[in-house]
Amino acid sequence: MRRAFLLVLLIVLTVHLEAQDPPILTLPEVHSDRTVTFRFWAPRASEVQLSGNWMGPQPPIPMNKDEAGVWTVKAGPFEPNIYEYTFVANGVRTIDPACKCGVMWAGRFASSRLTIPGNPPRSWEPQNRPSGTLHQHRFFSTRQQLRRRFIVYTPPGYESSGNRRYPVLVLTRGTPGDESDWTNGGGFADIMFDNLIGTGRMEPMLVVMHASDVLDPPDFRRGDENMRAFETIILNELLPIVKQLYRASADPRMWAIAGLSLGGEFGMYVGLKHPEQFRTIVSISSSLVVAASDVAPSFDTRFPLQNPKRIASEYRLIWLGTGTEDLWYKGAKAFAARLTANGVPHVYREYRGAHVMPVFRQELDDVLPLLFR
Repeated sequence: MRRAFLLVLLIVLTVHLEAQDPPILTLPEVHSDRTVTFRFWAPRASEVQLSGNWMGPQPPIPMNKDEAGVWTVKAGPFEPNIYEYTFVANGVRTIDPACKCGVMWAGRFASSRLTIPGNPPRSWEPQNRPSGTLHQHRFFSTRQQLRRRFIVYTPPGYESSGNRRYPVLVLTRGTPGDESDWTNGGGFADIMFDNLIGTGRMEPMLVVMHASDVLDPPDFRRGDENMRAFETIILNELLPIVKQLYRASADPRMWAIAGLSLGGEFGMYVGLKHPEQFRTIVSISSSLVVAASDVAPSFDTRFPLQNPKRIASEYRLIWLGTGTEDLWYKGAKAFAARLTANGVPHVYREYRGAHVMPVFRQELDDVLPLLFR
């Protein structure tokens, strides 16, 4: 009887321990030196690693397990910014279940958010400024024979500003990506717009956010065809709707096109071909491939500079940024050198980091105050 009682007690205790709720963990703990301690409860895991978008090409960081089954590691120090991280437990990637800070971009990639605050606060941190409005739209693309979506940011006071017309920034994402990546997908661009306008660093403007995905794989690899499709959708389908619904300036000097990754490549292509619509072009870590191939024709084919003097005289700003660890760093540098060799004025900026949102966010923060000034 004693043995049976002890056996039952052992089973009850085992079931209780296996069914117990996870411990209450301190969320990613940001220390005064801007290092961060990460914790993840996985008592049955044999290996857990920390993966973050600040790591670039570096492998995930191994974590250490304590007797309670909590895995811990300290990373950093970090520069003030918003980062994304996940845990990899026994080869399976997961967001942080202890933190209500999940984000999803491109409608398919989920991660957890880590904010390293700045002093003073950076433009992407909430600062209780007057808020603009995000408007969701859909339209039917004749070019694609399907519905596409876009988002328009209107600045604070737009609704009560009478007949005032506003400058327009067309802001696109990379691929895979969608129109919400600059806002809900972890970009926090709408917060940046509010703060920069509220402090007078940015002109009040309309921001049209649209995806860069046009053709499905493998067709999207045919650079010329994909660019022409994007050109048609932007100029012939999207912008007429924007001009009909919003008080957009009619002056091309008050229009800019900016894009990230493939969107930056598309923006450069469309912007240089259509000075009647855009006089400012912004390349945010564009996927500028130097060597010509089936995927990407040469710079001369994609971005002809047939009349550099005209470009120099007509465009208000051509701006290029890139991370020094970016896959396309050499392409951005070569493109800037090509502009210099042709006598085309431009701004070229390098940032420490890879092809990741913390770098993109810094680029956007630097270029927004330069638009329409």
